[in-house]
Amino acid sequence: MAGAWAADRTQADAYLANIPSLIKSEDYKTIEDLCKRALQVDESCPSAHYHLGLCHEKNSKAREAVKEYQLAASLATKEKDMALAGKANAAAKRLGQGLIELDTLDQRLADRMHKLGDEALDAGQLDTASQAYTALTVLQPDNAKAKEALDKVTAAIAARGDPVKSKLASAMLAEMWYKLGTGSKPEAATLAKSLSEKYSDTEYGKEAAGLLERDFAAPQKDEVAQLSKKLKESAKKVAKPAPPPPKTTSSTPPTPPPANVADTGPKTGVDVEALEKAADEETKKMAKDALVPAFKDAHAKGKGFYAKATPGSEGNQLNVAKALEQFIRADVLYVRIEDEKLNNGDLAEKAKEASMLRYACMKMTILSH
Repeated sequence: MAGAWAADRTQADAYLANIPSLIKSEDYKTIEDLCKRALQVDESCPSAHYHLGLCHEKNSKAREAVKEYQLAASLATKEKDMALAGKANAAAKRLGQGLIELDTLDQRLADRMHKLGDEALDAGQLDTASQAYTALTVLQPDNAKAKEALDKVTAAIAARGDPVKSKLASAMLAEMWYKLGTGSKPEAATLAKSLSEKYSDTEYGKEAAGLLERDFAAPQKDEVAQLSKKLKESAKKVAKPAPPPPKTTSSTPPTPPPANVADTGPKTGVDVEALEKAADEETKKMAKDALVPAFKDAHAKGKGFYAKATPGSEGNQLNVAKALEQFIRADVLYVRIEDEKLNNGDLAEKAKEASMLRYACMKMTILSH
């Protein structure tokens, strides 16, 4: 602040001469301006720091005020101006206690914002996550993790684009997978082309373009594994505890729901790992001559459920889940069929189709979430 010239206390005091009358008139804007001018010619002027602290306090800038009061007290002590030092110390102490309380409240709010942001991000609620992380960075400007999380969310929002457009693109991609899985490849290609052109700025449009480029080739094992992991994460987000049974004071048992209710509700929380484990345990117990019939049965049942899984219809997700279970069985069975050297051209084609439909089921499940 002092620049290249020596401190000029006389000039500083001249700037501060009218401060008592300005305090009476509560003209703190002028006081602040004069204090800053005084500090430009003498940055060690304790009175200028004290009155600048007073301006900050009146403007509800408690932290800045405490810093100025503490600096004023230190400089005044060095100059043996104990009256000003005592006044400055008292002001800093008075505000300091309030700051401790404010800091505690700020920390509690920051913890809440961090938790809200993390939960919203895990649930895919990007806008809510953005608001929470933005508030957190305001409360804690030096919080590197909050800034990193906000950057991540901001990038995700930019990649997502318009949420309405994204939802439409998601529904179109689910329809494309359904058409492909039911053997209507030309219709699937038409949908994919439209999706890749109309919604090229969404992740779904880009995925459709990639599928067209590789002519809907069956996914690789690592792609299936990655999608299985994503499906597991997606299932955690939508999983909800079952509601408790209704209380009743009557001895008459409650009326059970209609038989078709379970078939019309959405199926969520598909656990691919559990299905794979169950299929593996089942397959290990099978006799060699039972493998091929079981594989064909799983393949046929899976296609049957898949055909009923029309996007947007009642029971869509239930049928997708049932189809996925059968295609997982078929995949596991085919591994042992190959080990037992029972495979042939027809079974290989069915296995390739089962793998593609398994992938399609997982995609449709994730898109529905």
